[in-house]
Amino acid sequence: MLTELASTASGVAWIAGLALVATAGIVAASRRNTSATGRILQRIAVLWLVASLLVVAKLTLLPIAGGFDGTADANFDPFAHVDARNALGNVLLYVPVGFFGVAVWRNARSPVVAATMTGLSAALVAEALQVELPIGRSTDVQDVVFNTIGAFLGALAAAVTMRFTARRQ
Repeated sequence: MLTELASTASGVAWIAGLALVATAGIVAASRRNTSATGRILQRIAVLWLVASLLVVAKLTLLPIAGGFDGTADANFDPFAHVDARNALGNVLLYVPVGFFGVAVWRNARSPVVAATMTGLSAALVAEALQVELPIGRSTDVQDVVFNTIGAFLGALAAAVTMRFTARRQ
């Protein structure tokens, strides 16, 4: 359990580190052209959204520790018993997707809805792949619900933050 947690943290750290280095490169390159600030911020938002989705893929689509014994569970009942720790983890996993999604979809009619739908789509794809791939992961409709809630909360936080910073300028 501890080894799996350390491996996961290491993988997430690599993804975040690469995104930070890429962000620094984008910012450094942008110092030459200050009129392109909007495009630069858009590129950074896309970069961090992709990094967030890579973290989601790493945490949901890699085989579980101990190997796969050929069976995986599936729960398609949204009203089954809810494990609070699992629910919280699923919500928190998708908050960055919603947050950076708003920045990516900022020109959409409703960036919060667009970012939330991005989170819902990613959750549906992850759960569908968990059913189809021999990785020993169990699929759960509650994961989709809590992932979508996380994307919505992240999107809401980004929208509030963007509105607040726009008023200050």
